[in-house]
Amino acid sequence: MTETIPRVPISWGELIDKITILEIKVARLESFHRTGPLGLSPQ
Repeated sequence: MTETIPRVPISWGELIDKITILEIKVARLESFHRTGPLGLSPQ
């Protein structure tokens, strides 16, 4: 049995937008884990 990869038509601009949004979310999560939920640095 051959598996097929699903393909979704999307414009280059939309793809770049989605990648940028994911990069921002990753940066926010990393910041959250560094500083905690209240934005205070752990001591």
